[in-house]
Amino acid sequence: RCVIQTTDGGYIISVLTHIDVMQSQGYYVSWIAKLSSIGNIEWQNYLKEGGAFTDILSIIQINDGGYILAGYTSSNSGDYLVVKLTSNGIIEWKKNLGGTSKDYAYSIQETNDGGFILAGNTLSNNGDVSGNHGGSDYWIVKLTSTGLIEWQKTLGGSSDDNGRKIIQTIDGGFITIGNLHHLIKYFLL
Repeated sequence: RCVIQTTDGGYIISVLTHIDVMQSQGYYVSWIAKLSSIGNIEWQNYLKEGGAFTDILSIIQINDGGYILAGYTSSNSGDYLVVKLTSNGIIEWKKNLGGTSKDYAYSIQETNDGGFILAGNTLSNNGDVSGNHGGSDYWIVKLTSTGLIEWQKTLGGSSDDNGRKIIQTIDGGFITIGNLHHLIKYFLL
C-alpha cells in the first residue's frame, strides 16, 4: 500500500495481505516490513484489530527515528488507525479515532511541535468527530506526540468530500488536498 525510503538508505513497506505472513490468524492485515538498501528484511510486524480488516495507507519516518503509520480498521465500525512504531518496529502506541461510521486516514505528517496531523474522510458525526456536513467529509485531526487529540475539523458539503494529503506549511499552518465537491463555496466564503 505504501513505501518510503528510510534515513539509513533502506525502505519501510506496508502491504495489505490475507496471507498468513506472521501467523496473524486474522482477516486482512497490514504487514509492515523494514528492508535494507538491498531488500533484506531487517524486521517485520503486522497490524490487526481482532478479526477486523486493517489497512495502512501512510507511513513516515519521524525525528526520533521511529515511524508513524495511519490508515483504517474496520473494528469499532471503522476508524482511523494511528500507530507509533520504534525504530525497531515495536508498537509504542496505537490509537483508534472516529465515530460509529466509517473513518479513513489517508495522510499523516509530523508537525513542528512533535505532534501529528492527519487527513482523511469520515461519515461519522459522533465520538471523536463533530461538525459533519453530510455524506463523507474531509476530517483533519491534530494529535499530540502521544496520540491525544488536540483538535479536529470537518470540511465539506452535503456530497462526498475526501481528504487525501496534508502537510505543514512554513508559517505553521497546514495545506491539504483532496476532493471537495463544494470547493467553489469555500473560495467564496
